[in-house]
Amino acid sequence: MNTQKGRLLVVIAAIAVAITVPQISAQSQHLSGVVPFDFYIGEQLFPAGEYVIAPQTGNANAIRVYDNRGNSAFVMTMSLTQNRSINANRLVFRRYGTTNFLTGIYWQGYPAGRDLVASKTERQIAQNNSSPSTPVAVKLK
Repeated sequence: MNTQKGRLLVVIAAIAVAITVPQISAQSQHLSGVVPFDFYIGEQLFPAGEYVIAPQTGNANAIRVYDNRGNSAFVMTMSLTQNRSINANRLVFRRYGTTNFLTGIYWQGYPAGRDLVASKTERQIAQNNSSPSTPVAVKLK
């Protein structure tokens, strides 16, 4: 009886690993691309330009966004959003008028992306803005 329980636990563990490994490997892939507009990550404003998205080893939720001009931010993310367009790496922004906030990072071929929590600045702008936010996607390499 204990042997059957042991085998069942091994099978369950193997299935859990098989499900988790693709998502972890997706997040280990560095992405890069040009963001053609200024944008916020949290409370920090970033100028338009070429950026690298670098998941941090050892913490699946931590991602670094940086450029070659010294702009850099570490962000904590959540795996919540379905990747409706799994055929392209991309960043997703919420736009309020001309103000943009990074809200999601997606890797090609994986069913879920990484979401960022709305910052205090974004919540204030959203509250004071009469028009709803507009999602904007930027393709990455």
